[in-house]
Amino acid sequence: MLSDLGKVIDLADRLLGEIARMVEVAAAPTVDVVGNILQKIKPLRDAEISAADGVVGHILVVDDNLSNRDLLMRRLGREGYRVTAAECGISTLALTAAEDFDLVLLDLIMPDLSGFEVLCRLKAQESTRHIPVIMISALDELDTTVRCIAAGAEDYLPKPFNPVLLRARISACLEKKTVARRVARREGTF
Repeated sequence: MLSDLGKVIDLADRLLGEIARMVEVAAAPTVDVVGNILQKIKPLRDAEISAADGVVGHILVVDDNLSNRDLLMRRLGREGYRVTAAECGISTLALTAAEDFDLVLLDLIMPDLSGFEVLCRLKAQESTRHIPVIMISALDELDTTVRCIAAGAEDYLPKPFNPVLLRARISACLEKKTVARRVARREGTF
């Protein structure tokens, strides 16, 4: 998808270049106008690429284990994500009600509300059902994985997780959300 976006951007650049040449031949004063347009498009193009590339994103990391939270926060922070942490299900629900998140990494086993209960509550609320959730758990059981996916989780990763796989799953979730947001904007539903 990112390569397709790059092709579209390149074609748009070429089209604008042709328009600039046509305007230059027709009337010299408008060349500055086209040049200004081209200068304004470049930052927008660069922002679109980094958003589609997954470099930008606000991720909520939920785990009752401090060392697990800290490890994920440091790793995601180094990759350019904005990261917030929660230590339990109740604080997760409070944070998602108060802030916008692009993704939630949610531990399954927690002391107050289980990750599964939190997932079900997030998916039941209109204001949070659009947030992708990746479950992360020491339980590596097929039944648990199926149950979480059926309840609305985007993915399920067993602990200890492979960092490359985690990065790929996060990027895929954020890219999917970006595409859905663009479609909703085009249709006027966002």
